[in-house]
Amino acid sequence: MGLKLNATNGGGSVELDVPDTVNSDLALTVPATAGDIVVKGTDDSVDLGDVNIDSSGRLLVGTSSTSADTRAIIQGRSSAADSTGRLHISSGNNAPADGDGIAELYFTSSGHVASGRIAAQREGGTWTAGSSLPTRLVFSTTADGASSPTERMRIGNNGSFKVTSDGTYAIGAADPNHLIQQHAASRFIIANTHASEPYGFYVNYTNTDPNNTSSDFLYCAAGTGSTLRASIRSNGGIANFSSNNINLCDEREKKNIETLDSTWSCLKNWDLKKFHYNEDADTDDKRYGVIAQQVAPHCPEVITDWVKQEAKDAVLDDDGNVVTPAVEEVNRMAVKEQQMMWMAIKALQEAQARIETLEASNAALETRLTALEGGQS
Repeated sequence: MGLKLNATNGGGSVELDVPDTVNSDLALTVPATAGDIVVKGTDDSVDLGDVNIDSSGRLLVGTSSTSADTRAIIQGRSSAADSTGRLHISSGNNAPADGDGIAELYFTSSGHVASGRIAAQREGGTWTAGSSLPTRLVFSTTADGASSPTERMRIGNNGSFKVTSDGTYAIGAADPNHLIQQHAASRFIIANTHASEPYGFYVNYTNTDPNNTSSDFLYCAAGTGSTLRASIRSNGGIANFSSNNINLCDEREKKNIETLDSTWSCLKNWDLKKFHYNEDADTDDKRYGVIAQQVAPHCPEVITDWVKQEAKDAVLDDDGNVVTPAVEEVNRMAVKEQQMMWMAIKALQEAQARIETLEASNAALETRLTALEGGQS
């Protein structure tokens, strides 16, 4: 099967047949007044897709029309069975070494100097053509004042992603951890612009339900030795260096300030307990606290809701069949322990005032008793 170059000019055309065995370069010069250049297969039984260069210099593959602002377009075949547009960039090396490039996509300026690059590279493993092709994708951009791209992100062959500001990684490039490494003085920011229900991080262990002190939801470390500073554990505990917690307490940041009412009657109704949570092992140390249902009648202001399980809609397949059933919301009672701490301090102050009153009364009684005893003698 040969190729036919068809240069249309108005109603006429110029055709050049190229045999299958052509080994030399082929050049076709079209005057500026000419129309489109069309390259197509001459075998009508094979849909190769036309390659068009129109009079505006736009490259069109698989199509003959495009919008005015498009410079190039690749369109899939019209066949419903295979209509996906594809761009193949192939390497001539069938056995690349670890780190070798397989294919690259360059973004250049008018001087053909690369300002951005997307590269596919071999990444470790065993390379066996057709059965094992461990590959990573590397994304590079050029900084202000620089003349060549620097790696900024890679997606490893194991699906891990790593982001870097300077092309280096503190954690191994091939490990399964995800990494965001910033060299400059900056923060990792999640900005949620939803007007009524914005959300932040959501950490969920979907295939297991650990309840321990090692499977951390959040681990905060510092220094080359990764010294632990604070963590949020899978059992819900918060671990950190003591005496470091702070709460905003400046009078200038508060309003509607008033003296706390007496908590004496409330506290004396708290029945303190030792207990295990349902998820605790029977051999665990028992916890200290209260039972919300017992506190609620006496101190409802410290009772709140705990959403143990969020509601979820059912997941359906394309035919409307239930893949995952809907889940109802499960609520439990909780207490505001920090508020209870201040209530306990208030009760302690009241107890201290009562003790001081009793001490004063006792001192007066002792004085009277001493006087009486002295008169009898």
